[in-house]
Amino acid sequence: HFHWASAGKTGWVDAEQWTGAPGSGTATDFRPFTQNFTLAAPARGKHFRFAVASTFSKWQPWIAELRFRTSSGWLANRATAKAPAPVKDSSGWQVDGDRGGQAWAAMDGSEHTVWDARSSQSWLELEFDNEEEVHEVSVTTLGDQTHDPEIFGLQVPASSPNGTDWTCDSVR
Repeated sequence: HFHWASAGKTGWVDAEQWTGAPGSGTATDFRPFTQNFTLAAPARGKHFRFAVASTFSKWQPWIAELRFRTSSGWLANRATAKAPAPVKDSSGWQVDGDRGGQAWAAMDGSEHTVWDARSSQSWLELEFDNEEEVHEVSVTTLGDQTHDPEIFGLQVPASSPNGTDWTCDSVR
């Protein structure tokens, strides 16, 4: 299980945790690689965290696109530098040449830009406009086998009466 603290929030719990597969590309031959992961039970809320515990190489993940299927269908990804929603916070990012690197790039609708995290243990905190019931998560990487997530998952606040006093409890 994950359980990292962030920005004044003391805990998140796993809604679901997955083990991914490496892409078929190489370090110089990127092939976007998409995997869909269904939650055993839907996760409900406005706040979510996509967390990567490790990549296949233990390098930082490159997430080209992150999508969520809710009860009403797939949410549209339209984040930009000036309007990064639903990306609220992240464990960090670094500039990655022409691929971008900023956290919001994971939800901009393009497989040609990436969130280039700072370490293999990284997370994106998301805040949707409305409460959503997430059933499935789609993860697209550059498929280079080096930056592809190996262990990752979707987390929800352990409790969130006011959005700041969150505690960490196991859900398994």
